Amino acid sequence: MTEIRQFEAKKTDLAETRWVTRALGDVAEGGVRLRVDVVSFTANNITYGLTGDRFGYWQYFPASEDGWGIIPVWGYAEVVESRCDGIDVGERFYGYYPMAPLLDVAPTKVSPRGFMDGAAHRDGLPAVYNDYLRASADPSHASEKEPFRSLIFPLAATAYGLADWLAEGDFHGAAVVGLISASSKTALGTASLLKDRKGARRVVGLTSAANGDIIKPMGLYDDVVSYDDMASLDAAVPHVLIDFAGRGDVTAALHQHLGENMRHTALVGASHGAKLGMADGMIKERSELFFMPGYAAQRIKETGGQFVKDMTLAAAQIADQSPNWLTLTEAAGEADISDLYHTVREGRVRPDQGGIMYFNNG
Repeated sequence: MTEIRQFEAKKTDLAETRWVTRALGDVAEGGVRLRVDVVSFTANNITYGLTGDRFGYWQYFPASEDGWGIIPVWGYAEVVESRCDGIDVGERFYGYYPMAPLLDVAPTKVSPRGFMDGAAHRDGLPAVYNDYLRASADPSHASEKEPFRSLIFPLAATAYGLADWLAEGDFHGAAVVGLISASSKTALGTASLLKDRKGARRVVGLTSAANGDIIKPMGLYDDVVSYDDMASLDAAVPHVLIDFAGRGDVTAALHQHLGENMRHTALVGASHGAKLGMADGMIKERSELFFMPGYAAQRIKETGGQFVKDMTLAAAQIADQSPNWLTLTEAAGEADISDLYHTVREGRVRPDQGGIMYFNNG
């Protein structure tokens, strides 16, 4: 019997958190135990908590009791015990992990690329979150890259999906792409990818005045507009909006300002800690929730796997460039991990900073 300490948040109030001791039994026949080493924590993870019931995020890693949940995180783990043919102790895997030092999985579809977790409680959930990739299968993998890739990979994958969604839909006929919460890392990744595929369209970032001063020098946006100055947007020009903030009041105000020239809005995240959804004043018939796993599954069927190859390449490129503009804030040990969690939840992380947690290093 092995005891671990796991971090849990109250489902109805993410501000309420706790560390809980949990006992793990022996590794089952055919199973694998992974030691969670390095994972990222960003506003994207807070969105998992805010939409956990709607999209099933709470189901991946069951908490100790009802009403509490474990927010999933992305990163790297090492096999410390294996009773599964084809997976050896010491191998490293990139994937979806709990905020805890160990995870037991039931590998299926084991291949040179990796495996799928076939645990019963994960049956029927989006496959992208059950997929674990061997670090050894990535020719560009290096241990020193793991923190940056842990942070950037999941955000860059969503960014790639959004850029692809815009291009496939001919940008909904818009001349301007507006990214709300432009300082969020997924927005920055989307803007970076749009530079190569936007055509003649302008990409405008909407953010707070303080964050605007930080992201302007990055050169990813054609223009950066503060929330206080949204009325300066030209309402005579058709816009398509991507909302990473989840602030319904901001999105509704933009809809009212742009009117018929608000051609479409994709609601992606809740970087400002609000509930994601349709707010009063929004043009709901031209707005939709963008769910990356669903979109990826659709595009994989359409492209025969090329979508995944292109997405993986784009994510690696963004991740490997990120040390040029991104500084890591690292947390190890319960107190520091809790502090980083609440710093992110309260929106106190600069656009050029990113949070990394070490569950087995402190």
